[in-house]
Amino acid sequence: MLGRPVFAPREEADRVLRVAIEHTFEPSRYAAHMALFSASGEPLGAREIAIEAQTCAEATEAFTLALSIMADLARSLDEPSPPPPPPPKDTPPSPGPIALPHVPARRTPWKLQLAAGPAVVVEPSPTVAPGGQLFAVVEPPRFWPVMLGALSSLRPHSAREDKQFWLSSTRIDAALCLPRQHAQRFSVLGCLGPQMTVHAAWGSGFGADRSGLSATFGGVVQGYASYALTRNLHAFTTLALAGTPQQITVAFTDRAGTQRTAFETSTVSATLSIGIAFEDILGKP
Repeated sequence: MLGRPVFAPREEADRVLRVAIEHTFEPSRYAAHMALFSASGEPLGAREIAIEAQTCAEATEAFTLALSIMADLARSLDEPSPPPPPPPKDTPPSPGPIALPHVPARRTPWKLQLAAGPAVVVEPSPTVAPGGQLFAVVEPPRFWPVMLGALSSLRPHSAREDKQFWLSSTRIDAALCLPRQHAQRFSVLGCLGPQMTVHAAWGSGFGADRSGLSATFGGVVQGYASYALTRNLHAFTTLALAGTPQQITVAFTDRAGTQRTAFETSTVSATLSIGIAFEDILGKP
């Protein structure tokens, strides 16, 4: 706005402003004596401001305004005019827009994991039954992963020496999982969803339910952790807890003709499995 810098080295300045500030205590006041000189030493103006204030910070605003006014005084006749600003340099014309090649947006592929391995089913009875698990994890690009699986177990039971049977349980579940969490080669999923368990019993010496097929319905929560052995092969482990409000009873008839219970399915069961998973990317070019 002034057409010149306000602050400059002494040998380059065309004006010099001298300021002296005094402070008195009773009453507390500050006084600023300001004198403006040309480069040749000719006085151009003077001003004195007195402000009653307790601290220097209270007087700063008034002093700043006065200094601004003194710095903006009009030039006297003997002061040289400031040199004109240098002409602008020739600037080369700005280049035209560059046409970029069209790059198609990269689509995020689907991921699929197929896994299988041995499993152990534990019930509060307590009973422990061996089995096997087979499941798939589908990971869409803009949706949470989905797990679909089946787990089967087989256990023998004996009511008496002449009353023996086998019980097979197959749990079928579909679960929605939270987004996969990665840590180097490790990854973790947490899933929750409904489940149906189909029970089949068969044996000898039964007066009721000698062979039969029944089902219970409930929910399952499970955690899935995997470790990448190669790009496509992963070692995995799952830990699941399934629950249902229903029970299946396997009954037999004793020698007196009385119906007795041989086995009742549990309302809660835990499952631990390990195995190998194969991972593939769907829709690869």
